[in-house]
Amino acid sequence: MDQLPAIRYATAGDLDIAYRVLGSGPLDLVWVPGLISNLDIEWEDRVRAPLYRRLASFSRLITFDKRGMGLSDRSVGAPTHEERMDDVRADMDAVGSERAALIGHSEGGLMSILFAATYPERTAALILFGTTARMTNAPGYPHGAAISEIRRIVDDGWGTGSSAEVFAFAMRDHPRLREHLGRIERASGSPRTITAIVDSIVGSDLRGALPAVSAPTLVIHTIDDRIIPIGSGRWLADHIAGAGFVEIPGGHVVFDGDLFADEVESFLTGGRRVTTTDRVLSTVLFSDIVGSTEAASTLGDQKWRELLDQHDMPTRHEIEAHGDDSSSRPAMACSPPSTARRAASRTDADCHLCRSRSESKSGSEFTRERSSGEATTSGGSGSTSAHASRPCPREAKCSSLGP
Repeated sequence: MDQLPAIRYATAGDLDIAYRVLGSGPLDLVWVPGLISNLDIEWEDRVRAPLYRRLASFSRLITFDKRGMGLSDRSVGAPTHEERMDDVRADMDAVGSERAALIGHSEGGLMSILFAATYPERTAALILFGTTARMTNAPGYPHGAAISEIRRIVDDGWGTGSSAEVFAFAMRDHPRLREHLGRIERASGSPRTITAIVDSIVGSDLRGALPAVSAPTLVIHTIDDRIIPIGSGRWLADHIAGAGFVEIPGGHVVFDGDLFADEVESFLTGGRRVTTTDRVLSTVLFSDIVGSTEAASTLGDQKWRELLDQHDMPTRHEIEAHGDDSSSRPAMACSPPSTARRAASRTDADCHLCRSRSESKSGSEFTRERSSGEATTSGGSGSTSAHASRPCPREAKCSSLGP
């Protein structure tokens, strides 16, 4: 990982608020975190860290820990949304940002709504992700958050990754995820600290502030959010003038960082980044004629080539049937892994890099090395070896590779 910019501190009243700035794009973008955060630990997240870098590719991204959380001052009791909203203002002032777009996640969405309504001149745009206007159900508003579930995980297993059960239900049994979330839980705050924050937000109701939001607004909500139901996101989009609404896969947290960043970038800049790469994911079909070495020696080159042509015809048919659009020899074809697996099951073939037979004089000129996971091509002027980790074989000559 590249060297991260230093964590610095802004002053909000008599409190120190930890923040970090990443990127130097023309747009200032503030990420307002949800219930828990820690500026150090979150960079170990395999989704969050790349997501931050992607957002910073087209903006100056400002991330921070709210008061009472992570690296910011902890002993703050139960701060109100008005007090916590001031953390955003303090961070923007500290970095000289007069106007910024805000991404408010979960509980951070409520303070983002309040900031946008209070400081319209400083709010360039508002993105609300997995959030709500009111934390509990009310007459005419059946979209409250699952506060009882949050209290349960705080009481029964805080610090062990228990938040995976509600934040990332589909991946709740993944040991590395639970270990990572356990670290964030412990680094964010003790059970008593988190309980105090939950107590302070449970009565939140910002429905009355929505008409005062004048900034362009996009609401993003995941389909399987078990903390704040997707109906809450739809309700927000319906009650903020001109707001857009996008559904994406995932739980209460981002699973697909690229998809999320695509929506944000398109909304804020009017376009999406076109990525270029010199690496591709490819699957190459290797098929072996049983007893090929003996057959080649017995038949001779001419008969052997005729036999190979008989083999190539059905093999090429299977490759074309499963999505390949190239004119390559069957041994050189690239297809998506899922379709290649189906083709392989039909042809009883192994999927590996292989040596194009059009470059060989006969099938007897190469041998397969099974023990090392490599292949050695013998004969002629020398020998070569190949590994499976290489660019698409359409772009280069292939060497044979054993299973």
